[in-house]
Amino acid sequence: MFVEVVVVALTVSIVYTNPIVERAVDQSKICLAEHNRLRALHLNTPNLVLDSALTASAQKWADYLQNSNTFVHSKAKGYGENLYYSSGYPAGSDCVRASNSWYSEIKSYSYNNPTFSSRTGHFTQLVWKSSTKVGFGISFKGSSVIVVAQYSPAGNVLSQFKQNVMPKK
Repeated sequence: MFVEVVVVALTVSIVYTNPIVERAVDQSKICLAEHNRLRALHLNTPNLVLDSALTASAQKWADYLQNSNTFVHSKAKGYGENLYYSSGYPAGSDCVRASNSWYSEIKSYSYNNPTFSSRTGHFTQLVWKSSTKVGFGISFKGSSVIVVAQYSPAGNVLSQFKQNVMPKK
């Protein structure tokens, strides 16, 4: 029995002190804070909250993309999704860079013609007013990082842009 307890304790210790796992958890908190900072720039756009199911799904997809050397959206339905890839940057700012990269599409968004465009879809999903939950997956391989954000309810719903992509304050 003593051996079993030691093995279980050692396994738990390894899982919770894994630097890659800790880095991903820390990055999720940074992602959430940066998303909410950017959303706060817009009228009546509430903060997002982390969702454990979305986080697990996003992490699984980020790991799949990193390990398969592909970069495509998941086929799962029921949530919106943003993807980001970078390589060669210092560790620790991955989520800030991803969030700001997506948000930078605001320069191409027309509030006078609120609709979907592939040039603004990451931005509109990030600030989509009706999206209330989010999960982040961050996968590292060498100097490359993939960030996956999954949002619920999904944004970028045609005919709902005017009431969900609010102008800046």
